[in-house]
Amino acid sequence: MNAGKDGTRPVTRDSPEVIQLALTRLQTHLSPEARANALATFKPRSTDVIIATPLKSGTTWMQQIVHGLRSGGSMDFDEICQVVPFIEVSPMIGIDLDADQVAEPRAFKTHEYYDHCPKGAGKYVVVIRDPLDAFPSCYSFFNGRLIQPVDSVSPDAFLGALLENAGKPPNSFDERFDLYYTIESWWKRRHDDNVRIFFYEDMMEDLAGVVKDVAEYIGCGVGDEALQALVVKQASKDFMLVHRVKFDQYSLKSVCNQSVGVPGEAGCNAENATVRDARYGIHRGDLSADLVAKIKSKWKRLEEVTGCSSYSDLRKKYGRKRVFIN
Repeated sequence: MNAGKDGTRPVTRDSPEVIQLALTRLQTHLSPEARANALATFKPRSTDVIIATPLKSGTTWMQQIVHGLRSGGSMDFDEICQVVPFIEVSPMIGIDLDADQVAEPRAFKTHEYYDHCPKGAGKYVVVIRDPLDAFPSCYSFFNGRLIQPVDSVSPDAFLGALLENAGKPPNSFDERFDLYYTIESWWKRRHDDNVRIFFYEDMMEDLAGVVKDVAEYIGCGVGDEALQALVVKQASKDFMLVHRVKFDQYSLKSVCNQSVGVPGEAGCNAENATVRDARYGIHRGDLSADLVAKIKSKWKRLEEVTGCSSYSDLRKKYGRKRVFIN
């Protein structure tokens, strides 16, 4: 039993009510109305770069890389979402998506699957990550923030419910929370001239190589070895941990938290950080065998689309320096 948010009322861990409350908060903390309006009204310029990823798949990391390459390595910002806006919710914190930005090309981030993503941008930078790592990261990010009180819902209960309820529309739960559907939707566009898919694990293993690839793709810092080296340094985990407050999107978290009745400061700590020390949160090794099996079983739909029986097989075939083929 955990104390309720009033400090006295007990909360039964993993009770249906607590799980449902967490899912409801997750579904609505990014205002559905604001999201729909932003997606309907935002018209990208033909020179824009849109970073499109499933949840917890390297979005902030790629924002830092793209912004560093286009700005000469500028760190002159309070929060990364101020200079590389989050399309769906930026209007909630007063950011004008149609305005010029501090550097060119303009850059944005989104978690939308392809069908809903605003069309017309010059480049779409897509990052995908092994669901066996993205799902635990998702739990760690929301535990103590939308999951209130902290640990009132276990990883198995929360992620199991997410797997069961999120899915291809018109599923009743928001399709953005189905990592598989988001990957599928962008994978089908991998041959488009303005879509490039990057693997999170390639960023982990060869950050310098990925920075070089991104530079060539978006046309910023091409051949500039000094700038690329600076961007690699500023996109390193050590650097981003030291400057964590610039990447944790406190302004967005606060507004979204309060919209679902959660204290604005909830989740604004090291345990829930976007850039998180490995000591905090859970990892794939912390998941039960049953949950791991459920996560793996969801890949079946992507096997039909990719021809690969697992994410690891997909990366082996299409990872960095490999050519996409039909």
